Amino acid sequence: MGDTSYKLQPKFMTQNVIESLLLRIKDNCIENNLSEFLVVFHGGEPLLAGIGFYENFIKTQKRIIPKEIRIEYGMNLTVHY
Repeated sequence: MGDTSYKLQPKFMTQNVIESLLLRIKDNCIENNLSEFLVVFHGGEPLLAGIGFYENFIKTQKRIIPKEIRIEYGMNLTVHY
């Protein structure tokens, strides 16, 4: 009886979602006069996306976000012992 709709979703962010997210970040920074913004990747295992995903994300970020806004990145990894 659980919600399994997640199984129908893409495993990784699509290019459209990346672009929409970055446009919202840009608009937020401009509206609030922010000169920097931190993006933290997290989830089940963010490293499964592969280096190409992150290279594309940063390439897209550089195209969308003005150079006056500094974007920093972090990654939240959970280690279970």
